[in-house]
Parts: sequence; structure tokens; C-alpha cells
Amino acid sequence: MMRRSPVWIAVALLVGGSLSLPASSSANPRKTLREWARGPAHWLMLPEEKRALRAVRTDEEAAQFLIDFWQRRDPDPSDSINPAQEQFWERLEAADRLYGQGRKRGSMTPRGGALILFGAASVLRLSQHTAPSWSPRSPARSPTFDVTQVTVEEWEYPADELHPRLATLIRHEGYERAVLKFLIEADRTTFMEGERLLELAAQAAVER
Repeated sequence: MMRRSPVWIAVALLVGGSLSLPASSSANPRKTLREWARGPAHWLMLPEEKRALRAVRTDEEAAQFLIDFWQRRDPDPSDSINPAQEQFWERLEAADRLYGQGRKRGSMTPRGGALILFGAASVLRLSQHTAPSWSPRSPARSPTFDVTQVTVEEWEYPADELHPRLATLIRHEGYERAVLKFLIEADRTTFMEGERLLELAAQAAVER
């Protein structure tokens, strides 16, 4: 059985909360860190953190990156509890349960990212719309035209219900409230409105 180094164990606990990670000889903290950063955690990462991640060269730097990442989001680093980290895992689990589509896990979809960053919406609206669709000409047939039903889902968060830092950021950019709109199709979900708000929410989550 392969022995885990202290650095590996630290990274395993920070990225997954357990040691249920691959035991292959090729697995290492730097690889685990990069896989983690490509997953649901990418919703939280700021541009400067993505640049810092690319500069990680050693296992020790990988562990320190994760320690620093979560400490920046911890309102009280003096204790052993990090509410931001616990909230992330809770919301990630909820997103995976609610918003999976096909083989894509829910926490990697637009609605999953919104749930991770904003939590449950105060107001949820669903509406049905008709939209034209067409299939281009192929060697075997002429192009076809049709009308299809699409679902639009709208999430609304009044500014006074948001974290004060986030409320300040969205007001600074001219928003009175946070509104996210998604186009829901059978096999995928896409943003219609609100991607910039997710960037602001990730920024507001950083304590220092």
C-alpha cells in the first residue's frame, strides 16, 4: 500500500474532505490541486488566484495555495472552523443533487455555480417561450424548420438580503438587485443574464 506524505494528506483534506483519492503512483498534490481547480471550485477562484495556481511548482506550494485560498475566505481564522469552506461543500452537494444534466454534474452547470456563490434565490420565476429552430441542409435531406418550447428560469436576490460587500459591489455597477436568468434545455443550461454577477459574488466572498 502506498504511504501518503503529510503534504498529500493536507491537500486531500482541503480539496475533498476525505482521503478517497486515486492511489496511483502518478497522483500527487499538484495534480490533485489542478483537478480540484478545474472542478466546482473554479466558480470561487479570482483571476489572481488562477495566475498563482499556474505558478505552483512543488507539492508544498500546492498545499500552501489551498491553505491560503480558504484562509482568504475565513471570517475568523483564529478558530478551527471555516464557514466558507463548509458552505461551499454544502452548496456543492445540493447543486449536484438538483441540477445534473446527463453526464454533467450539477455543480458544474450555470445554475450550480449560481447556487454555490449566491445560495437559494429569494424569488424564483419560471416561464415558457417558443423559439424557432432549424436543422441545416445535409446531403440526404433539405433543411428543416420548426418551433420549440424553451424554459427560462429567473433567480432574484434583493440587495438587502445579500452580503454587504456583494450588495455594495452590485450597486456600484448599477444593479438594484441580483437577477440571474438561465435558458433550460433538455441536455444543457446556459446563462441568459447574470454571469458578471457571479464574478462579483466570488470577489465579495474574499475576506482579505
